[in-house]
Amino acid sequence: MNIRSGNVLASVSVLFACAACGGGISLGHNDADVKGSGGANGGSSGSGSTSNGSAGSAPSNGGSATSGNGGSATTSASCGSGLAWTAFLQQSLTIQPGSEVYSCARKTLTDDLDLTALRLQAAPGTLSSRLAYGPPGGPDGTADCPKDVGGQTVFDSDLENGEYEAADGEAVQVAAGQQLVFQVHGVNTASAPETGVWNLQVVEAPASSSLSAASLPITLSPACDGFSALVDATFVVQPGAEQFICVRRTLGSALDVETYRITIPDGVHDYQLSYGPPDGSDGIGGDCSAATQAQPNVIVPTSMEGSTEFDPPAGPSSHIDAGQQVLLQVHALDAQANPISGDALVETR
Repeated sequence: MNIRSGNVLASVSVLFACAACGGGISLGHNDADVKGSGGANGGSSGSGSTSNGSAGSAPSNGGSATSGNGGSATTSASCGSGLAWTAFLQQSLTIQPGSEVYSCARKTLTDDLDLTALRLQAAPGTLSSRLAYGPPGGPDGTADCPKDVGGQTVFDSDLENGEYEAADGEAVQVAAGQQLVFQVHGVNTASAPETGVWNLQVVEAPASSSLSAASLPITLSPACDGFSALVDATFVVQPGAEQFICVRRTLGSALDVETYRITIPDGVHDYQLSYGPPDGSDGIGGDCSAATQAQPNVIVPTSMEGSTEFDPPAGPSSHIDAGQQVLLQVHALDAQANPISGDALVETR
């Protein structure tokens, strides 16, 4: 089994807008607030079935469940398909344990710039990324910078991977002499240094193009990298509280898995992923406690490893029949003085 794992330092709730994305259901606030995707698995790209997640009993330590919808599967507007992406701004950072950084990569333009598409590729642990422009505010290159660097905001995003494609006849326009600032805000809550690379790629219109200016700021859409959300649980745990969270999802069609990607935020003590015949209502809730048993087919046994990405061997973990129910069990606890929030997300491709 090929496993690639890493620490996730910031909780970013992202459901990729690709095939088989599910919707969400939410619980009321007490010791923990939780929402999750409970819809049936979608079909081919751009279409999918929907199902209703029934209300479940309250999870331990608080919350009353509400019903939710699976949501229809969609495909993002472009997913970057067929575009000629070129590297534009990049920065590589090492964040020391317990540190919070604002880092800026600056580039002063010598010619007018018309951007018809942008792609953000951020390292795990990113709290936010921002692109802005204005009169030069420092030397070109990468250096620490203040939180507020001013200028006209092009985008301000908490996505780790996002894309934007301008409408026909429009572009993000920046005049020669202006300085573009690509800012990264990151935090390292781990016990070891974390190194990551942040890339900003663009598609530039030919100089002869006659384009109008796109409205700013723009909004990045989650990038389509082939992964689709399978199950997802977003939670808030109050100080001193312990929470057992179960998300169930019954597949409407068979699922063949090349790769699992599991994103586990801070606050999760351990988790388990399994599947088998339905044993509860889809969505959040149902039977969920420390004693909840895994489904017969265990994909990831009880693990404290954190975020991981792996290619399952041929067999039960790589093919799940229609009608089987996937169960994500998350054990979260907050030993800090402030509430913690996070999004436990399982994706497949």
